[in-house]
Amino acid sequence: MDLTIANSRKLLSRAKTKLDNYKVSNNKTYQKHIPQLKYYTEAMKNNNMANLEKLLSKDILLAADGGENIKVVRELTFGISKASKLLLYVYKAFLTGLEIKFGYVNHQPAILFYKSGILYNCQVFELEKKKIKSIYSIVDPKKLKSLFI
Repeated sequence: MDLTIANSRKLLSRAKTKLDNYKVSNNKTYQKHIPQLKYYTEAMKNNNMANLEKLLSKDILLAADGGENIKVVRELTFGISKASKLLLYVYKAFLTGLEIKFGYVNHQPAILFYKSGILYNCQVFELEKKKIKSIYSIVDPKKLKSLFI
């Protein structure tokens, strides 16, 4: 590349400004989903199947990515009954007591679960008309490290 040091610094400065503006606009976007995500986490914490099922669309799809080294319970799960049972099982077995934060991943609202300050699980949601249409759970440590949050 034929760039001077001053030119490359200016390009970096402009890129950082654009990213900061992007983060702010995304922050406002996902803020509207936080009440629904909180209701979801409360249903999970309280093992409340009825409240959880109210949030899920009838054709809910769950997908999990454990990468090469982490075995996931199932790669794909369809339907309210199977999905709610699996979600409650996974929460109880693996996520109870972890720190929970809300964010935005790949332009979708997400719940981030931290274990000892390290991102342990990320659930990315597709929402449609106040219902959860799909949840993509990332548990692969390599992919979790690369998330831009």
